[in-house]
Amino acid sequence: MCRGDTMTERQQLIAKKLHILSVKKTLGRLSGIDIIGIVDENENNRLSELYSAYTPIMCSYATVPYSKISYKSNEEQVASWIIESMELKENIRYFFNCKGTWVGIKFLNLHEGVNSLWKHQGLGFMLASNDLTQIMEASFDSRDEDNYLIDIWNYKS
Repeated sequence: MCRGDTMTERQQLIAKKLHILSVKKTLGRLSGIDIIGIVDENENNRLSELYSAYTPIMCSYATVPYSKISYKSNEEQVASWIIESMELKENIRYFFNCKGTWVGIKFLNLHEGVNSLWKHQGLGFMLASNDLTQIMEASFDSRDEDNYLIDIWNYKS
C-alpha cells in the first residue's frame, strides 16, 4: 500500500519505465544526431557526480557566462555561436542530459543536431564531454534577460 509520497518497488519500476519511454520518445524526435544509447550504471554514476559538482556553482547569480548572444539572433546565428563556443565536432561522443537521463550521442550534422537539441524542450540543452571533465550548457536564465547564455565548466576531481 502506498502512504504519503512513498512509492512501492513496483510503482518505482513503473515510474522508471515510463520515464525511459519518455526519454526515448524525445530522442526519436532529434535529427542530425546519432543516439549511442542511455548510459550504463557506471558511467551514469560518474556523470551524476559531475552534475552534482556543477549544479551549485552554475546556479549562482554571480556566475559569469562563458559566452552570450542576443535573443534577437536568428536560428543560424544561434547554432553557429553554440558550435563555435562549445567547440563541438561531428562524430565525437558527448553525453546529452535528456530529462535528467544521460544519453551518449554523436553529431552527424552539427547545425541540424545543435538546432534539434536547442529546440527539443524549449530553448537549451546540456552536454558533458566524453572524458567527463566538462559540462557545457546553452540556455537562457535570469542572469541576463537580453541574451542566450553558454556556461562551460571544467571538473577537477
